[in-house]
Amino acid sequence: MVAILYLLPLLVAAAHSEDIHVHADLQKVVKLERELLHNFSEYVKRIEERVRIMNGAIAEYSRLLKYVDKQPDLYMSNPIFAFRLLNHMCYDWRSWQLQMLEPLGAEQIELQHRFLSLIPKAQAHKQAAENLLTLFRFYDYAPATFLMHSKQHLRLKPWDYYHMGRELYRQRKYHEAMQWLDVARVNYTSSPHGVLLGAKAERIFEIQSQVLAEQRKETNATLTWDQELELLTVGRSPSAPNELPTELQRQCRGNFTRDLQLVCELISDFSPFLQLAPLQMEEVSYDPIVMLYRNGANERVITHLTKAFEHCPPNALLTRIPGMKICSISDIFSMTSIALMERLTDMSGFQLHSKQFFMLEYSPRDPFSLLNLYKFLKVQEKDIDATAIVFLNDMDLGGTITIANYDLAVSPSRGDALIFVHEDDFRITLCPNMVGNRLVLIKFLASVE
Repeated sequence: MVAILYLLPLLVAAAHSEDIHVHADLQKVVKLERELLHNFSEYVKRIEERVRIMNGAIAEYSRLLKYVDKQPDLYMSNPIFAFRLLNHMCYDWRSWQLQMLEPLGAEQIELQHRFLSLIPKAQAHKQAAENLLTLFRFYDYAPATFLMHSKQHLRLKPWDYYHMGRELYRQRKYHEAMQWLDVARVNYTSSPHGVLLGAKAERIFEIQSQVLAEQRKETNATLTWDQELELLTVGRSPSAPNELPTELQRQCRGNFTRDLQLVCELISDFSPFLQLAPLQMEEVSYDPIVMLYRNGANERVITHLTKAFEHCPPNALLTRIPGMKICSISDIFSMTSIALMERLTDMSGFQLHSKQFFMLEYSPRDPFSLLNLYKFLKVQEKDIDATAIVFLNDMDLGGTITIANYDLAVSPSRGDALIFVHEDDFRITLCPNMVGNRLVLIKFLASVE
């Protein structure tokens, strides 16, 4: 109890945060969830202990009545049994009534009240729904895409769809609200605890009816009752918007024709090292030139760089870009970093632009152009002829790399290196991360003079 009360002040900040998708705020909400679950478990233990005692009493009293039924003569004419039974009637049952009226888990109930005051506000739920809808729109995911997904961290349950649909209804996004509510309705399955909490199919139909009524007001639609019932049954709305994807959305979704003339080959002619240990290079684009080197960094290098990033000193940490953490590290930080810089020059055929590289961890839920990073780092584009990006972790979903106005999209894996040779109007764009943070090393390169 004392330990839990000590944690309460640590959870207050998350309760008043309106946008809790930020990693630090979300951690506080997870901590609050753990404490609520622990308190609930303690409450259930109190109930189970009371139930165990009561079940023991029921078993004892039932056994006595069975004996009476089997040999009534030994009990019905027995003053000892009569006195015992009257004691039981006059005192025990009154005591049991007091036990039935006594509150269970009073300490846990009090703590629950205190925890509930820390629950994130309605605005936080609204913001979380808007963030999710933005990503679904950007990648053109159907609402049912993540219904009971095989991966636990990507899974939405039917009742999650109900709450999403209800939130969208409140935001007057009726067409999308109907889509989410329909997934909830079609896939609804009752559960004992769900019914206890009011999660019933009738509530889905009720909110769907409200959505149709509001749409009818907006569109001045005159539908018969049978038509409305049909729309409600199939989860459709009277008017469905038809939005064309932007060029960037099309690229990030991978909806374009790929150049089948691109090659994959072993590179061995840039340096003596490559003659001994050729690297596998895949052409991602010929114009502009974009090359992907699979396994450009091995596990030892990745582990070394990740630790360096985790222990980035405050004076080298740059954090003024929202959703990003940037660390500036010297090229000669270690023998490992020196070797990697040499490897990048081998891969690209360019020389190093400066004496430091940048490690970047980002979690933007919106597209991000590296041009903004250049400006932040005060790097002149005219001085850079190429950019090398080494990927130090895998992305579970989203995070494709593309170039504005080119049919190009690539999803590198952990250890891969991507080399971009700059053209006149060259714009490297990071597509939104759907899940997780991406950790990369960025090195600017220049032509050999």
